[in-house]
Amino acid sequence: MQQLLSKLSWFENPKNNHIVEYYPSDDILIRYIRQYIIDGLNKGDICIIIGETKHNKEVKHQIIAKGYDIQKLAKSQQLIFLDARETLDSFMEKGRPNKDLFLKNVGRKIQSAVVTGSHVRAFGSMVALLWRDGNPEAVVQLEKYWNDLAEIVDFSLFCAYPSEEFSGNDDYWVRSINRCHAMTI
Repeated sequence: MQQLLSKLSWFENPKNNHIVEYYPSDDILIRYIRQYIIDGLNKGDICIIIGETKHNKEVKHQIIAKGYDIQKLAKSQQLIFLDARETLDSFMEKGRPNKDLFLKNVGRKIQSAVVTGSHVRAFGSMVALLWRDGNPEAVVQLEKYWNDLAEIVDFSLFCAYPSEEFSGNDDYWVRSINRCHAMTI
């Protein structure tokens, strides 16, 4: 429980960080995303969720259950849901992320949100999809593109990978992924 509390406390003030979580179950991931987003909404942050369809649906349901008006938040662009697979496909070329397309299709969304003057916090699971697709080189490249974007735009990013998809043979890639993040929670 103490570990969960320390993770959730990071969500309260994630200014300009890039963190990663290896989650043991979808239920725990949904809890983390919900808390991260609700903390942001309460602070007036713009929240962008680039999640898998099933996760987006459950996060929306839980945010509504907490009394938030999803339609109003979406209309005001304070809460933006994007499909991870569709977003990923918008900048992939020949199995590799294309940096120019990433900046055009994802970076512009982050930059447009930052222009409002609000802090932006994003959640992304595109890297988990790349991992699941068996493309670890693209995973690390995409994580680096997020860091490059953070050099020009101030925002916070929470990435997540299902821990069950990693084996003991993946140490090199886990270390490579972790090096791309300010913190592993």
